[in-house]
Order: sequence, then C-alpha cells, then structure tokens
Amino acid sequence: MTYIKLFAKILINALAVVYVLFDEAFVLISNTISKIISKYKIFLKLNVYIRALNKYILLLILIFLFGISELIGIYSFMFLASGNLYAFIVLYIVKFAPFFVVSYIFNVAKDILLEIKYFNYCYLKIVAVTDYLKNTTVILKAKDIKDNIKYKFKDLLREIK
Repeated sequence: MTYIKLFAKILINALAVVYVLFDEAFVLISNTISKIISKYKIFLKLNVYIRALNKYILLLILIFLFGISELIGIYSFMFLASGNLYAFIVLYIVKFAPFFVVSYIFNVAKDILLEIKYFNYCYLKIVAVTDYLKNTTVILKAKDIKDNIKYKFKDLLREIK
C-alpha cells in the first residue's frame, strides 16, 4: 500500500470518527432543546400557527432559515481561514440557532411539507443516502470506536468516584 493510500485511509477513518462524535452530540443537544421547548404552552400555540400555514410558505421559511444558517457557517470558516479561532467557534455555534428553528418547524409540519411531491422525493432520496452512509464499514467502525471511548470514559468516571 502506498503512503498516499494509507494516508487517505487514515484520513477517512478519522473523519468518520469525528462525524459520529458530532452526530451523537448534535442529537443529544437537539433532543434536550426539544424537551425543554415542549414544556412551554406558548410553543403549543406556535405549533397550531405553523400547521395552519400554507405548505409553500412553510417551505420558503425553511429554505430562508436554512440559507441563513449556511451563510453563517461559510462566514465562520472565513474567520477560521484568517486565523481568528474564537470568532470561528462563536459564529459556528450561532449557526445552529436558525438550524434548530428549521428542525423544530420541520418536525411540527413534516407531514404537511411531505405533501409537496418534489420535497417528498428529495426527502426520501436524502434519507436513503443517509441510511446507506450510516451503514458503511467506515462509519460502523467509527461507531465502535465511539462506543469504546464512551465505555472507557464511564469506567474512568466510576474509578474516580
């Protein structure tokens, strides 16, 4: 095996581990925020309002907020490229605020949005590709590494107590 292939294999495995760790953290944060939000009655009223909107208006709102989120992400990487790590971290964290709103609206109105044929088609294709990628050997190995890290961390915490 050449050094380039070995480097590429190591890089792909490292990126898979980072992806799995970020995915785990994102799901944990997203679920926590959803639980906190669902306790407030104001959001129940907001759910009714969201579901009453026209499906195309909902789609435009989602596209707009998702676009803002991505623009903030691009802008944050410009700070990283210029060497301003703190601004990058702050902006990258801020990027998730509109994304959480998009996620919230999507979860509330998913059935309404899936009535749009093209949106439904794209959604099903994205889910299929995501499922395929999550079952690749690289991701499965990364999940095993994550589980081993989690297990060792829990053992370390038990030893400290």
